[in-house]
Amino acid sequence: MLGVLRDDGAGSRGGPAPQGTLEDLDELVASSGARVLREVGDLSRVPAVVSREAYRIVQEALTNAIKHGHGPVRLTAAVEGDDLRLEVTNDGGRSARARTGGRTDGRTGGQTGGRTGGRGVAGMRERVRLLRGELDAGPTESAAGTGWRVAARLPLRSHS
Repeated sequence: MLGVLRDDGAGSRGGPAPQGTLEDLDELVASSGARVLREVGDLSRVPAVVSREAYRIVQEALTNAIKHGHGPVRLTAAVEGDDLRLEVTNDGGRSARARTGGRTDGRTGGQTGGRTGGRGVAGMRERVRLLRGELDAGPTESAAGTGWRVAARLPLRSHS
């Protein structure tokens, strides 16, 4: 029996589409629709498992920066010693009330775009925990307003 041709990236045999890695950062940033200022070092030493999880962390972090902040997003990714360091930030520029359509209960005013199918900060924390890394994620306050910051340290190799 012949496989059904599909245009969903899964291929003609219906297998799963390949997972994104740090090699796919340019495509991820372009698809975000945000203005992203990138500072990306040489990531060639990052093992595949760390690269896949880091991609998902950046994906969720970009979604949160776009959803919870305003203005350009800064993405930094670099290998420092035996760790991969990731940081996604924006400085804000709108008050929480303006960003949520006047609500103060934490829900946005009808925004649904930018979902990555992830589990938000809890999902990022779980990915980082499994890799025995560290994560700092949440809103930030600056003179420009309320923004968002995600900073992760992921060991390049597992520590037993």
